[in-house]
Amino acid sequence: MDLQCSSPNRGSLSLAASVSLMLVAMLGVYGPSVYRLYFAEGQSLGGNTSSILLLVALFLFLYGLPRQLSRPAPSQPWLGWSLAALALLMYVVGNLLLLPMLTVGALIPFLAAIVCLQLGLPACRALLLPLLLLLFVIPLPYVITDVIVQPMKQLISIAAENILYWLGYPVARSGVLLTLGGYQLLVADACSGINSLFSLEAIALLYLNAVKRESGWRNLIIAVLIFPISMLANTLRVLILALMTYHLGNDVAQGFMHEASGLLLFALALFVIISLDSLLDRWFKSQPQSTQDGEPVPHNSDAAAAVSSTVVASVQRWPSAMVFSALLLITAGTSHLFIANRTLLAQTHRLDLATLVPTQFADWQQLPVTNSQTILPETQAALDTLYDQQLVRTYSNGQGQQIMLSIAYGQDQSNDVSQVHRPEICYVGQGFVIKQAEPLTLTLDGQRVIAKKMVTEQGARHEPLIYWMLVGDKTVHAGWQRKLLQLSYAAQGVIPDGLLFRVSSIDPEDNRAFALQESFIRDLLAAIPASQRHLLIGQGHVR
Repeated sequence: MDLQCSSPNRGSLSLAASVSLMLVAMLGVYGPSVYRLYFAEGQSLGGNTSSILLLVALFLFLYGLPRQLSRPAPSQPWLGWSLAALALLMYVVGNLLLLPMLTVGALIPFLAAIVCLQLGLPACRALLLPLLLLLFVIPLPYVITDVIVQPMKQLISIAAENILYWLGYPVARSGVLLTLGGYQLLVADACSGINSLFSLEAIALLYLNAVKRESGWRNLIIAVLIFPISMLANTLRVLILALMTYHLGNDVAQGFMHEASGLLLFALALFVIISLDSLLDRWFKSQPQSTQDGEPVPHNSDAAAAVSSTVVASVQRWPSAMVFSALLLITAGTSHLFIANRTLLAQTHRLDLATLVPTQFADWQQLPVTNSQTILPETQAALDTLYDQQLVRTYSNGQGQQIMLSIAYGQDQSNDVSQVHRPEICYVGQGFVIKQAEPLTLTLDGQRVIAKKMVTEQGARHEPLIYWMLVGDKTVHAGWQRKLLQLSYAAQGVIPDGLLFRVSSIDPEDNRAFALQESFIRDLLAAIPASQRHLLIGQGHVR
């Protein structure tokens, strides 16, 4: 009898030790990066809400783990190792591209792999809530959030404009830029509601799990309604800040009330969600309720089988724990060592835009800076942080036609934060509306350049433009092609630099504007020494 009583203790302790070994390896790999992203002073990713959700998710995972240790099911080696392989791939690619979305996102399959390898699939199902919560703390790159944010900003701007107009205020809108009296109000990304949307979804998930709603339809309705509730809350916030700016001035609106209004309306949105759930509870009350609140109590024979399986599991699962921990530590160490020894391509290019681009060439001459396009202070501050060099000039020819030239250069294109941004983002952020956008292939100095032409408008201002992006020595479209090119450079141990070349003109005739811009580009390149033209157009392209 003493032997039977001590065996499960030894087996449970051994199984707990093998799980702990894997978790300690995870802590060693992820601890520094998670602290830097979510908790270090001045961190740029995560934010307070994400930090809290991360702590809640990890707490729920660790809180539920001991209960699963006491009743291990048969392990799932094929599933566990498949999840581990996926997580390792995400971790390596995320480190090579310095893309937190992948490195942080790998946490989910890593933790799921530990549970499947050691405790079985039923335990993974039981710990599904904290794993789902981790989805809401993954920092998304701007190429993904931009697809969501821009339409949300447009909808909020339109709604705010119509409500203010209905209330009798002198308001006009151009894109996401509201003009109210003598003030210009830009609906920024933070006002789009994407942060509150993700936070509300996560909190609603916790709330629905706590109240144990058994109707799947009711849970689905709540999840769907969170989007319009978040949009409504952020529209009200924009209205409040706009009215405060109009009546009390910009200093008051951008002070304490700017943050307080966001917290207040977030709390209001959460109250609306809980109230809706209560109403839906009454509606679905006639549905049968489950009476099984706990786990079935095993018979003596089941308990004996559990004792035997726990002892066997503790012996058989130690090798998988050691292999998993070793793979994780070796992969992390190799990745960081590889990243630390990369070289900057910028050291080879040694680009100086001010001396490379002449102020006068062919029939073109630079105009005084005061005639150049005005950029909103918020956008200019972001550009100054993003790029190492910027060149913004306006040129005029003998016929009085004008071309605006903008070149932005960044030495580090290895990650999502520092890479050059598409004009679609900056123009929309300035209040422009993009009327047309299509790819364009130019042949310049015998080199094919992958470019894009767009037509933008801001009120009466009609501005066609042509631009291209360089990553290293190749022109490339934004999106997965650029990510693959960055990954290719990273695999070679090289940090590529990047350049955005843009020309535009104010002209109601699109074809005439594009023809003039192409002529300007060819004249400019002809004035640059042949040995240096690749600095602007590259030496290849990626489709």
